[in-house]
Amino acid sequence: MEEDWIVFSAAWCGPCQRFTPQLVEVYNELAPKVGFEVVFVSGDEDEESFGDYFSKMPWLTVPFADSETHERLDGLFKVTGIPNLMIVDDHGKLVNNNGVGVIRSYGAGAYPFTPEKMKEIKEEEDRARREQTLSSVSLVSVNCLHSWFIDDSVAFCFFRIPLVPQDLYAYHKFANPQ
Repeated sequence: MEEDWIVFSAAWCGPCQRFTPQLVEVYNELAPKVGFEVVFVSGDEDEESFGDYFSKMPWLTVPFADSETHERLDGLFKVTGIPNLMIVDDHGKLVNNNGVGVIRSYGAGAYPFTPEKMKEIKEEEDRARREQTLSSVSLVSVNCLHSWFIDDSVAFCFFRIPLVPQDLYAYHKFANPQ
């Protein structure tokens, strides 16, 4: 499936500055393997900021001076905030309107970013959560980040469970081993 990714972003936007390197990484990983192109639609106020920001991107752009196309794309995709990444198939159909969230959470592993792939990922996460027990967690390095004793017989340990796409923080009540 051929796709186009349309990224709405700007140099002055902190979240955009943090997202762009992630998008570049995913683009560099996927572009040689699959057919797609990214098109940058700038929300910058001046051409110098646009040029500096775009110089960090290995893809195409709508020219800064073409404000009519910028406005038409904003309206077409109902862009209300940035960064925003729309993924469109080769027929112009919107495949995913949450490209930023998907890439932040899953990176290239969520390709092709279709609703079916998102459902598959969510089902796998749900299954992993259902099947996870404290003993299965102990097989994957769990470090007690902070512990405290309630009395001489009971203690709590606050720990991190490494999961994909994000870590889970939890606590466990256990008997004081004295």
